[in-house]
Amino acid sequence: MLWRESERDTMDLTYLLLLQNLREVFGGVFDSYMLEITAMAESVPTFLLLAGIYWCVDKRTGQHMGWNTALACTWSQFLKAVCKIERPWVRDERIHPVEAAVPAATGYSFPSGHTARAVATWGTAGSCAWKNGNRHDGQDPKSRRQSQNLKWLGVLLWILTALILFSRNYLGVHTPQDVGMALLFGLGFMWVVERLLGWVEQHPRADLPVCAAGCLFCFLPMLRVGCIPNAGAGMGLVIGWLVERRLVQFETSGTIEQRSVRFLAGGALALFLLKTSSPVLGLVMEGKYAGFFAMFFFTFFVMAVYPYCFSRLEGQHTQEGRRKAGKLGAGAAGIFLSAVLVFSAVWAQRGQAGEYAQNSVGGYLRNGGADTDYCPQGVFRRVSGKYNDGFFRGAYSRRGLY
Repeated sequence: MLWRESERDTMDLTYLLLLQNLREVFGGVFDSYMLEITAMAESVPTFLLLAGIYWCVDKRTGQHMGWNTALACTWSQFLKAVCKIERPWVRDERIHPVEAAVPAATGYSFPSGHTARAVATWGTAGSCAWKNGNRHDGQDPKSRRQSQNLKWLGVLLWILTALILFSRNYLGVHTPQDVGMALLFGLGFMWVVERLLGWVEQHPRADLPVCAAGCLFCFLPMLRVGCIPNAGAGMGLVIGWLVERRLVQFETSGTIEQRSVRFLAGGALALFLLKTSSPVLGLVMEGKYAGFFAMFFFTFFVMAVYPYCFSRLEGQHTQEGRRKAGKLGAGAAGIFLSAVLVFSAVWAQRGQAGEYAQNSVGGYLRNGGADTDYCPQGVFRRVSGKYNDGFFRGAYSRRGLY
């Protein structure tokens, strides 16, 4: 067994060394191209793709992309934390990745997060386009032409997905095992989501337990590894899917001008929320919690809040739909105000705790004693850079407060 493991490691690293030699032979002329290809699997392009298809082209395809992203990205991040397999250049010093690709290659190596996200978005869009092509295949020439166009679009999207997967090996940031297993996970989730959402279409009232199961599936990994931003994104996608089904029920129809404005306005708002929510929340809570809630708010905005806004502005709702949408608006406003109040309270408490810490810790250092029973958890972490006393640090480390 040890021999097989060693042989497998040698084979995957040999493959990366071969690609590295090819990069050097061609003078790195393809590096920039591969960097652009691999960037197509990062958060901004994939979420804009999901949002654009969901808001303006095919809501069903967008829902499939949302569910696949929720499950695949959450469990990819979980498996990274559990398996703890180092990056190729850490395992073998002969591996020299493309320098510009290293900053985005954070955390552990297995499985590939870019691959999981690419399959969940670009790959799912390609599969749905192919299936829609089969669904539109008819006898008249117009239907056949539309069917062929959709099938070719599906093929092109999967070619792009394959290029993204290859780019992770070419750039030297992932082994073939990292990419291959992420691909298999993505295809497995795609199969499950296809049947799950098909079953919900046949049993509409099953959407609530399905949503609960999806949230639970995103939550369970956090019991093992702690707060995961991708789990927050997953829960926002799944809950937003349910809220849209029950209360919003928007349509993607409209003129090209309407849909273009819809996408540009929504994309700008979504990017603003994606880039600013985590730093703002980081002012009142730890970074890992800020990342979780920021991604939850962002994906819920994509799936439910913005569809509610543009459907109201475009007058898509009937009288009954307006009543339901009004409830959603009131609920969203209530949640927002509650969040503001909670964050304000936490911020005020932390300010008081910081003042208390400066007084109590300063007194401790001056007087040579410590009152560990009355120092709030987390306070010493804020002031430890200023008061770096060895005995005090040790005492709080043993009590689990530092």
